[in-house]
Amino acid sequence: DTSRRIFFCSRTHSQLSQFVREVKKSPFGESVSLVSLASRAVMCVNPTVKGLQSQAAINERCLELGRKKSSKLVEDDQEPARKRARKGEGVSGGCTYNRAGATAALKEQAVLAIHDIEELVAAGRKTQACPYYASRSAVPLAQVVVLPYNTLLHAATRAAIVLNLKNSIVIID
Repeated sequence: DTSRRIFFCSRTHSQLSQFVREVKKSPFGESVSLVSLASRAVMCVNPTVKGLQSQAAINERCLELGRKKSSKLVEDDQEPARKRARKGEGVSGGCTYNRAGATAALKEQAVLAIHDIEELVAAGRKTQACPYYASRSAVPLAQVVVLPYNTLLHAATRAAIVLNLKNSIVIID
């Protein structure tokens, strides 16, 4: 994608939400596509993952559920589906909130209207879709990406999210 993109970064989620509110009120609020990014710890809607004690534990459990979902060895899993659901796992062993169809629908919702982080998380809870992966997959479709500055400045995180800064405008508040 060679289109110009604006990355707006700030230190706190409340500052990012304030920026999003101002964009909504502006004359561009109806014509710009904006997506908000945040960490798994902030965006997770899976209660069993969200309830873990540290960001590292949340990240690891999310990645583990993602690996289970993509694993073809699930048939060997003897754990009953009811017990997996209580742990936030689907029938295939992956996260019940990171289902392809639901996450894709939330991605479309994220691009079609401007949402701050809290609104995207609320929509994820309502639709039982993953706001973390929906927002990440919406980045290529967005003209404005709102994110914590450490996400942009930390090379490994930037690479993991596949943020391409070429032909972009970066604003750090």
